[in-house]
Amino acid sequence: MIKRAVLSIAVLFVFLSVSVAQINNAQSNTASISIGKKIDSASIDRSKAISFQLLYLLNGGMRIDYDMRLKAPNQWLTIGPQFYYIAKEGKTFIHENVSFEEITGFGLDLQYRYYLSGGYHPKDGYIGGGITYQYHNAEFPLNGREDTYNQSINKGGVNFILGYQVISRNHILMDFYGGVGYRNSWYNANNGDIQYISERSWDFGYNGVLFLLGIRFGAWL
Repeated sequence: MIKRAVLSIAVLFVFLSVSVAQINNAQSNTASISIGKKIDSASIDRSKAISFQLLYLLNGGMRIDYDMRLKAPNQWLTIGPQFYYIAKEGKTFIHENVSFEEITGFGLDLQYRYYLSGGYHPKDGYIGGGITYQYHNAEFPLNGREDTYNQSINKGGVNFILGYQVISRNHILMDFYGGVGYRNSWYNANNGDIQYISERSWDFGYNGVLFLLGIRFGAWL
């Protein structure tokens, strides 16, 4: 049930994002026709963007970032929903310390960004900070391999980052960032036997300080 809900939300978000992009493109084309001349795409004011966080794929996740400009030109808000699904018997290369049957989950990041170059097209260096929350449901083997039990993991935290964003002439963006954050996780198991997934900073139940690294690839709408 949880897996179906997570996959449905992911598909719906992608569909809505594509629809918004098509609407914005149609509006730009209409404006060009109405004034009787072609408008250079570089002169169009872009106030929204959508991008994908590539490194999340290594941890069984998918994160889609939606950027929107705030009132000040160089201040932006990033909303980053994320979805997770890992189905693997035994151990995986990135969670080799824990054996599980399946892990599903979702999360949300809210991030403020301040671009140092200013202007209406955010590019070059920036600083940022925000909050994050993730929920995961892990299924573990019980009584050998005859039965399983579920364990929920909640994780919250804060992030502080420095980054650099490049925008091409056709409004494709590449974003590289690094920083530091803090995570606090709490567990709940339906049989009382908690298995901690917390040894490494990328583990779903990690507690403590961690270093951040990210790569985003996307486009302005």
